[in-house]
Amino acid sequence: MVESGVLETSADDLLRLVKEVNKIAVDEAAKKLKVPVKTLQAIVDFLVEEKILGIEYKFTTPYIYLQNEESAAEIPSKAADSRGTVSGISLKSMKDDFFRKAAERGIAKDDILLLWKKYLKININFIRQHFYEVCSRRGISKIQIDGLWERYQKENLR
Repeated sequence: MVESGVLETSADDLLRLVKEVNKIAVDEAAKKLKVPVKTLQAIVDFLVEEKILGIEYKFTTPYIYLQNEESAAEIPSKAADSRGTVSGISLKSMKDDFFRKAAERGIAKDDILLLWKKYLKININFIRQHFYEVCSRRGISKIQIDGLWERYQKENLR
């Protein structure tokens, strides 16, 4: 949805759906949101990790629910599924999803690109933080990470 120049992602749509129904099976949510189950599961994994959503199983079916309203309010800035990859969501798949949704809403290509750049600008701190955390966990030195970050920005964020 476009409101005041902001295009929402599948994570925003998922959060809205879960708020409406309180609890929903992952595969049912994927159908309602018209996204692949694998993509939705990656988004769910990320939001569970951020303690925004919770997950419980009934037999072998995973159900998602809102863990707490306060954390859910932070989704637009955190959902910037940033990142080279967070919980399996690549920046490219996010961009593709973003562009597809904008095109479905009849937004002109030039405007979509401007919205995408604005989206990245708003979420750059989260993207950078995640990038550094992942690199640090892999044992990469701060100096190397700084160089990788510069390269990553040139290739993916500009």
